[in-house]
Amino acid sequence: MNWNARIKTQMAERKRRMPFKGGPYLFCAGLLLASPSICEAVSTDGARAGHRKAAKITRAQPAKEYGAGLNEQQSLRALESEISRKLGSSIQASDYPEEARRQGWSGTTLVGVVVAADGKIKQVSVGKTSGFPLLDEQALRMVARVRIWWIPQRLRKREVNVSVPVGFYIPRRLTTTTSTSP
Repeated sequence: MNWNARIKTQMAERKRRMPFKGGPYLFCAGLLLASPSICEAVSTDGARAGHRKAAKITRAQPAKEYGAGLNEQQSLRALESEISRKLGSSIQASDYPEEARRQGWSGTTLVGVVVAADGKIKQVSVGKTSGFPLLDEQALRMVARVRIWWIPQRLRKREVNVSVPVGFYIPRRLTTTTSTSP
């Protein structure tokens, strides 16, 4: 008997033994609403017959919306993290101003962000300067282009103020020059 014929024979035998897909566990899930004790009996019998141990079946709880259990401060931190994450995923090499790169300017600008009730960034401002106006202006442009798609439930449908740090740093290996000696 070739390989394909053997597989088909095995599958037919399995279907004959189990007339519905999923075996006793799927059957138990369907009966769970009617009688949990029936499921326990079937699961126990299956375990005695040498089958894998059945997973514990529990009633489904209604899904909580992500961020629903956060208090006010945790919600604000979560929104700051979301904006920072979105900002970090969209950073490009061209976001570091060329003049600042040439001059070796670096620093962190703390950007104040006003998120409107509709979830869009309404206003950005410099909360704490990096010490270089060029870097501060670029930080404002970068944060303003972020599109937020998630806001903690507690903060929805109202205007919220958060602060997001934007760092500009040149890796050390790019700022130091190596000299070659003869």
